[in-house]
Amino acid sequence: GTTYRNRDDRDAEMRTATYLKRCFREQFPANVGLVCLFFRPNRQRIDADNLLKHVCDSANGIIWADDSQCTAIMGVIELD
Repeated sequence: GTTYRNRDDRDAEMRTATYLKRCFREQFPANVGLVCLFFRPNRQRIDADNLLKHVCDSANGIIWADDSQCTAIMGVIELD
């Protein structure tokens, strides 16, 4: 099967991937740890795991070959 992604999600992943391409010159060859600090403008409920999935999916082929290389993940959401 395939995973459903709407157009807005796909466009957001492309924007994030474009940013990551400017920040990373080459892929990590081995396992990595990922820590993300997310700033939200309001108290709207959102899951940190969904935000982390966005970053992991966007970074495939840029920071690492596949997000299975992320062996430690931490996400923090702060109110901006």
